This record gives sequence, structure tokens and C-alpha cells, in this order.
Amino acid sequence: EPSAPDQIRLELSAEGFVDKEVSTGFQPSVTEDVTLEAMSVEATASGTVTDTDTGDPIEGASVTGTRPDGGEQLFEATTSSDGTYDVTFEVADEPDEVAIQADAQGFEAADTTVSFSEQISADLGLQVATTQAIASGTVTNEDTGDPIEGASITGTRPDGGDQLFQATTSSDGTYEASFEVADEPSEIEISANADGFEMASQTVTFSGDISVGFELPSATTQSTASGQVTREDNGDPIGGASVTGTRAGSGEKLFETTTASDGTYEATFGVTDEPSEVTIQADAENFESGEQTVNFGEQITADVSLQPATIEA
Repeated sequence: EPSAPDQIRLELSAEGFVDKEVSTGFQPSVTEDVTLEAMSVEATASGTVTDTDTGDPIEGASVTGTRPDGGEQLFEATTSSDGTYDVTFEVADEPDEVAIQADAQGFEAADTTVSFSEQISADLGLQVATTQAIASGTVTNEDTGDPIEGASITGTRPDGGDQLFQATTSSDGTYEASFEVADEPSEIEISANADGFEMASQTVTFSGDISVGFELPSATTQSTASGQVTREDNGDPIGGASVTGTRAGSGEKLFETTTASDGTYEATFGVTDEPSEVTIQADAENFESGEQTVNFGEQITADVSLQPATIEA
């Protein structure tokens, strides 16, 4: 037509997209491809991240929002000292829902899925992260190498002393304990204790599989024996008398000492297998031997009187 235009203007609009106008040369047949820009929606996500055990806020937790279907990240934020986060983001293609996840060092990750809106609110509680560990080993007698049954094994933190596990050895002297630890220590102190033996401890590096064995020495009981050696006829003290203590029955020597000028003696000794009784014997030149059997204890007192020796004329 004589009045045909040189250009034709196309106006395009679609829901969720920005309106657009383009011009193209007029022809009897017009073909034009047009790209529309998706319309962005501004949204805000906020909330608080706390410790589920204590309710305390968690500072420095990473909070991310993604599309549940494709996993496209929509936002990322970090909690402040009061555990809160607040982030504004734009999304071109509005999702129906947003998956929000929180991560923090020393805690298990947690997530929640909420409906999308321009004001999203999501609080998350994190549980303290736990580590599974196993401690095992064997407890034996240092002197004989025999296994020790019924020994108590405990594992604690070297710094605070919090007990992490406790176990008891079986008939072959072995123990094994599985336990969880929330705040993984760098080291762990393991102690072994059994009746009749000295307690022993070892501090080792913490790991998921801990192996510690013990060789326990027999327990030593310290005892002090004291008393006075005198003449039986007049009660005068006898200086320089030899005093020995033996295990009643077997005669095993436990100590030997000499009396002072006032007839007194004192001897400290150790035993690994406590006797029920101790026989204390005194000997002195020109005197008959004398003895007394007393109950064993940490403090033994025994006075011995000696008769003058009879001289044949």
C-alpha cells in the first residue's frame, strides 16, 4: 500500500516477565525472535540459629537457601553474635518452596523447607556433633604376665576430667568400650584400677579407635612397726637388740632393725600381699630370744621382754 510504514513496533508482555518493545522493518511477512527478561522478586529471609541442648545462640553459623528441586542457591548468610541472620535476595522465577540449611563448626547440620514469600522466617536448632569411638586393650599382672579380671578402666578428658567411658576387664584381661563424644578432645587419659594392684594411667591421642594396654604392679602397703625391748626381770631397756618382723606362718622376713640405747625400735616396710599377722622377734647377747605375734596394720606396736640367758657353771 502507498501508506505502508517503514517500521513496525511489537509490544510483548507475559506474566512473570518484564514488558518489552522492539521495532523491525515492515515486510509483507515479519518474523522476529524476542527474548524477555524474567521479572525479579525481592525477598527477605531471617531467623535464629540455636543450640538445641542449651538454647544458646550460635554465632558464625552458615545459612543457605536453595530451590528444593534443582538445588539452585538463592542466598547465603552468616549468623551474628545473637544467632540471628537476615538476608535480602532477588529471584527471577519464584519457587513454591525454599530449602534452608544451617551449618556450624562442632554441630550437626540442620535444614527445613518453607513456603516461598517475600518475607521468609525460619529458625533452626543444631545438635552438638558427636564422634563415635572405641577403646580397647588388655590388663595384665606386671610380675607374672597373667591377665587381671575385673579391673576397672575409665577414660576421661585430661583438662576437665569429664568421664567419657568406663569398662571392666573380662576373664582374659581384655576390655572394650564404645562411646560417643560431643566435643572431640585432642587427648584422652585412660586409667586402670584393680584390687591388690597399683593404679596406672596413660594419656594418648584421641582417635576413633584407641588401643591401650596396662601392666599393673602389685599394690604395696606401707607399714611401720615400733616398740621397746626390755629385760623381763627388772624392765630395763636393752640397747643394740636385733628386732626382726616375719610373716606369721611362712616366716618370710618383712623387716629387720636394731634397738636404740633406750631399747626402742622403729622400722618402716612395704608388703604387696598383706599378711593377717606379723611375728616380731627380739634377740640380744646374754638374753633368751623373745617374740610376739600381732595383727598386721599400717601402724604395728609390739613390746618384747627378754629373759637373761642362763649360764651353766
